[in-house]
Amino acid sequence: MPSDSSLSSPKPNPNKRISQNKDMNIPNWLDLPEEIWFIILSKVNTIDIIESVEIVCRLFRNICKQPSMYDVIDMTLPDEYIDDDNPDYVNSMTLFAVDRSSGNLVDIYLEILCDDETLIDIVERSRNLKHLRLGHHVDISDRELVEAVKRLPMLEEVELNFCCFYDKTIEIVGRACPSLKSFSVNNVWPKNYKGNYEVMAIARSMPNLRSLQLIGNSMTNEGLEAILDGCPLLESLDIRACFHIDLSGDLGKRCEQIKHFRPPSASLEHFRHQACKCNSHKTHTPSVAAGHLIYFIDNEVNGHGDGEDPEYVFDDYSVPSSPSYSPRPGMDYDEWIDSLMNLLLIFSSFVALLVRQQCLQFVLE
Repeated sequence: MPSDSSLSSPKPNPNKRISQNKDMNIPNWLDLPEEIWFIILSKVNTIDIIESVEIVCRLFRNICKQPSMYDVIDMTLPDEYIDDDNPDYVNSMTLFAVDRSSGNLVDIYLEILCDDETLIDIVERSRNLKHLRLGHHVDISDRELVEAVKRLPMLEEVELNFCCFYDKTIEIVGRACPSLKSFSVNNVWPKNYKGNYEVMAIARSMPNLRSLQLIGNSMTNEGLEAILDGCPLLESLDIRACFHIDLSGDLGKRCEQIKHFRPPSASLEHFRHQACKCNSHKTHTPSVAAGHLIYFIDNEVNGHGDGEDPEYVFDDYSVPSSPSYSPRPGMDYDEWIDSLMNLLLIFSSFVALLVRQQCLQFVLE
């Protein structure tokens, strides 16, 4: 009778498996040069890099530990984090990524759970920061935003997407950052509300701007004229969904002289941020629908009566089933690059899944 040892399963032969893969023309993704993997993985969200990508295999972990992987940090949060009442984990992860950059961080996007203390910690560890981008629900006060930008002498861009900051804060930010070249303040207002407070603050304090984005702003022609007078170096102006602007006269001709100009009626298809609204207590509430903002409808127009919150209308968003590898007619170069980046993100996720399955099969065998 054979012994138990003779009935035991043979040890897996990794060379045999590699030979089988070659015979079946199955590519070994790990054979890709590390430089290619770095380009692919650098397009992945920072949270996904820390929580998922770097545990796939040793190669991925070595790449994800490189400081250059964190020159740009994107802290866009998955849905499961947005409803979390304890922001400490997310803010700790943010600072972990900032520390990995070893002081080389130049671009960061923060949203929702980031608070005053975290922002100041980031600034203290990243004095070379050039691009500060804040998203909806961010829990940062006006005072600490001003304090942060004062400590960033190399800051060139500030982006405020569906955040609630006072116009005086915007003006102080502009005066504190004389090297500011790009500024964005995108928000949602009821259709019947008109106000030039934000744009007047920009016009008074940011004369060196090259790029300005004001999606959904409530300004009138008076505010737009102040922008053109106060920011004479503008090369890009985006006033999509600014519905109180009339470009039929000389003001429209002045805007057409700007190299990259997007009028109020231009499509918002490639605008990445979901709308939100601010209430009177300066707290943030997510929008009632997902999609891309097209226009706002006041309750009085819809006959809902007084005292109710305004409604926001969105169009449906769908990903093209067969994206082209060259710009479609009417698509500018930046939009084309964005579509290619989306393809890279999908590809990197697919490759990570393949590598994980391959490693798991190897362990099981």
